Amino acid sequence: MSIGNSDFPIPADAQGFYQWDKLHCPRPQTMLTRDLFNSAITSGFSGAMDEFACPVGVTYYNFNIYAYIAIEPFEREMRPSKRWWNGTKPLLGIFCPSSVISGRTSGCPPSSPR
Repeated sequence: MSIGNSDFPIPADAQGFYQWDKLHCPRPQTMLTRDLFNSAITSGFSGAMDEFACPVGVTYYNFNIYAYIAIEPFEREMRPSKRWWNGTKPLLGIFCPSSVISGRTSGCPPSSPR
């Protein structure tokens, strides 16, 4: 049994798939939240995903005062994974110095690239 009108107007220019972000934005957003939070979280998540050479980022949209997240490809040529590995290799040396210096993988965490 439904109560009231269940119509949810969707903007005419909306394309793709959007997921209501119940974790970060479970309630209606104010104008200030929409302007500050959505742009900051979009750039933060997408920037972090870009650092890991992920080919997609996230964008937050507002439909009917609720925040929705969309996963979208970056509008540029994908960065090669080698660039990410070259930036990560010095960090691996901090946590597992024997593998970087000698080429051995013993003693490294199981999730590290070999």
